[in-house]
Amino acid sequence: MDAATIMQIISNPISKKKVDGIAAESPGSARDLIELSLHSNHEVAFRAAWILEQIAFNLGPEFQKLVPEFIEAYLNLKNQSCQRHYTKILMCLSLPANIRYQLTNMDLEPVVCVTFQWLIDSDTPVAVRVNCMDILYNLREQHDWIPDELAAQIKFQMRNGSAALQSRGTRVLNRLLKRR
Repeated sequence: MDAATIMQIISNPISKKKVDGIAAESPGSARDLIELSLHSNHEVAFRAAWILEQIAFNLGPEFQKLVPEFIEAYLNLKNQSCQRHYTKILMCLSLPANIRYQLTNMDLEPVVCVTFQWLIDSDTPVAVRVNCMDILYNLREQHDWIPDELAAQIKFQMRNGSAALQSRGTRVLNRLLKRR
């Protein structure tokens, strides 16, 4: 499916079933969806990111060739609705079993910095912030300062955080403590 066809489809509300269908029949559209997820129309961008997430999970290791474009988009993403889908994808890419082939030879410091910014920003939706906790946990070995800073930020977030933030924060903190 080409970018113009996808744009026509995602210019209107779509169902989960439609998202799954597009993802299944158009895995080659991932590059176009990355671009569309940066669209100025937030609804179009959200739908593109939603489909991209499904394609990324369906493709698995085959998504690797798109990782540089994905990371570039991640670093420039302002739409908080898209951040949720992007952080879910990055959570998977940054898992220890995946990082060897997905993020090898990449400078991940900008990714770490943006992810910390989203975690710290009180305007960032809770779903994005808890995903950021897992991403930073997964990337903790990239820089020796990440575990301490992550633990401090999680403790701060948990002081007045929602139930979801409390739950994920506790889980990530426990994993951090086991690693020490």
